[in-house]
Amino acid sequence: MNEDHHLEAFATLDDTDIMAAIKVWATHDDKVLAKLCRDMVYRDLYKVDITNQPPDRAFISKLTERAIAKYDISEYEASYFVFDDTIRNNAYRPGDGNIRILMKDGSIKDITAASDNSNLEALAKTVKKYILCYKKDLII
Repeated sequence: MNEDHHLEAFATLDDTDIMAAIKVWATHDDKVLAKLCRDMVYRDLYKVDITNQPPDRAFISKLTERAIAKYDISEYEASYFVFDDTIRNNAYRPGDGNIRILMKDGSIKDITAASDNSNLEALAKTVKKYILCYKKDLII
């Protein structure tokens, strides 16, 4: 088999192939991999909290301790079941393509002409949110 054909095989993977692999891994010897895969198969997904403030570190520690005890795993492995991060979003980036607004009279105007500057400045601000993801069964 030449290298190009080998790469083509990977390019044809679809969601059915991935789900078949997940079902096989659900019985793997690696406890973390097996649990994550079983949870995916049974649609037991993460609880996701999105907030304006960073998550409480004590709450994260408590969830991590519960994961360690409940799943009989290390602190490092618990990070697959309890983790936090931040997300950022800009609704509008000046100079990053045009946004056109359809007016009531049927005309189309660029957003810079259709809106006052205070609205545009608000849209251009970066919004930062905090996320906390954890397995639902860690909440007592």
